[in-house]
Parts: sequence; C-alpha cells; structure tokens
Amino acid sequence: MSWANWITGLPGSGKSSVARAAAARLAEHGTPVRLLELDAIRTVLTPRPTYREAEREVLYRSLVFMATALTGA
Repeated sequence: MSWANWITGLPGSGKSSVARAAAARLAEHGTPVRLLELDAIRTVLTPRPTYREAEREVLYRSLVFMATALTGA
C-alpha cells in the first residue's frame, strides 16, 4: 500500500524540516520514501516565479499529479 502526506503551513514555519525528518525516520525503518518539495519543483516549472494565483494553481496541480503517480506505482 502506498500513501502520501501533504504538509501545509505558513512560509518559514518548518514544513520542509518536518518533512525531511519524517522521511528520514521512515527510511530508517525500511519504508521507501520520495520527498516532493514545492520549492524544488517551482525552480523547474517556474524559474522566475510570480506567485500569482494562476501560477500557484499550476504548481499545486503538478504536485498532486506527481504524488498520485508515485503512490500509484
């Protein structure tokens, strides 16, 4: 069984730190982990981000697609 966990919060609130710690803990226990970070994905999809609503929508949809593809594999 595969699953995804989406961590949300305000900028600078520690989401990435929590996600990295959780991924490391899961990996220690032998669970395969793939960490998708929006900032890393943003550099590929929108090299010059505007942070407009339409851009955010595309980024979130892309992230959902990737997570769905990974959990379905």
